[in-house]
Amino acid sequence: MNKKTFFMTVALCYTTVSGVFAQESIKINENSSKGVYVRIGGGYSLGIGKTSGAPNDLMPNINTVTSKKSDYISKFGTVETDESTNTTKKTNAAFSLGKGINMALDVGYMFNSNIGVELSGSYLMGTNNKVEDKNSSRSHRIVATSSNNHATVTETNASSSSCTTNSMKRTYFSLTPAVKFVAPINEKLSLYSRIGVVIPILNKMIYEYSDENRSSYSQRGNQSVNTSSHSNENKKMEFSSYFKLGYSAAIGVDFSIGERINLFGELNGVSNSFETKKRTITKWTKSSSANGSQNLLKGLDTRDKETEYLKEYVVDNKKTSTTNKNSPRKDVSFSLPASSIGVTVGLAYRF
Repeated sequence: MNKKTFFMTVALCYTTVSGVFAQESIKINENSSKGVYVRIGGGYSLGIGKTSGAPNDLMPNINTVTSKKSDYISKFGTVETDESTNTTKKTNAAFSLGKGINMALDVGYMFNSNIGVELSGSYLMGTNNKVEDKNSSRSHRIVATSSNNHATVTETNASSSSCTTNSMKRTYFSLTPAVKFVAPINEKLSLYSRIGVVIPILNKMIYEYSDENRSSYSQRGNQSVNTSSHSNENKKMEFSSYFKLGYSAAIGVDFSIGERINLFGELNGVSNSFETKKRTITKWTKSSSANGSQNLLKGLDTRDKETEYLKEYVVDNKKTSTTNKNSPRKDVSFSLPASSIGVTVGLAYRF
């Protein structure tokens, strides 16, 4: 939702509500509609305005490659069978940091049955945006030789696999002051719309990376050999964002279930983005069958653990720069989509 769409939504909400109010057949109790109310609700948001890919190849491109090989060779009394398969699969579904479970607590005031103001505190518990890159290969070979009426058979099996996983999820808390328009349908049912500005209070992203590799080899014949190995690397990073205002709009329905209690349900949308400000590596481990477990984060300088993302980054190649290992690395900032559209249901209480 860009600025043009936002203001068009404002006009649409106002026109819709004004048209409904023009119907003289609707009778409203003005006194019961005025005053303070609180709402509590929750729901789920889907990410919109998605993207695929990120700087420094953090996310692999969509790519699927499959190859198979089967050869039979007969020469000088030797029969060799070589069968192998190799499969590479990379997936990169488009993602948005706006998806996740949302919870909200709102306080509002209705000036009359038509219009009011509202302050919403909203918390988004983001769900994982996961991308996987898998590769596997297997080979099976049999070599049979015959000499002086004596047959020798050697059989080998080899396999390897790797899986790289990238995942991102966002934690977001915001305050949204908004204007609310209400269109009463009857004494119990009313429609409403709401537009506001989203003010971020807490905005961070957790990025996790893992790389797992396994291999095995076996041989049967005159000599028997069995070997295997594995390795696993895990890295966890925390990103913070620059302060960026967003826009919010909603349309919903209120249904009275008591003298002061309403049940509500709404469809809401948020236009927002996540502009990286700082990155900190909080976990980095590696384990293997050969070297055991290692903590790669231990002993790293600040420059290797932290990165500051600047909106404008200028490097003067004519000047000799001195690297300060106790200061964060510098890089240019980049933005990721964080817009969403979601459904929220809950209860409202009128004082």
